[in-house]
Amino acid sequence: SNDLIFITTDQVDFSTLDLMDCIRLSKAATLLSLPRLQQMCDKHLQDSLTMENIFDLLKFSDANQVESSKTVCLEFALQNHKQFILDSRVSDLDVKLFQWVRH
Repeated sequence: SNDLIFITTDQVDFSTLDLMDCIRLSKAATLLSLPRLQQMCDKHLQDSLTMENIFDLLKFSDANQVESSKTVCLEFALQNHKQFILDSRVSDLDVKLFQWVRH
């Protein structure tokens, strides 16, 4: 498992993880009190976000209560506010998420 590899080597090969696994790993890092691993996961997520994947990843982060990943996704949404709001997939968001991004 990636969290065990991190604990023993202080490294993670993010090329082997899809972004939802990265979010899961971030949650595990939070639960295991591994702030550096959580930061690494959030940085990888931030560097990998696109308009193509933002909606699925934001919903996944929210549904799985991974606050740091959700924050990264919301920051991306705000940075790309106009594109984000005009995308038809915005209607699939939970009302709270939509209201947060809309303002």
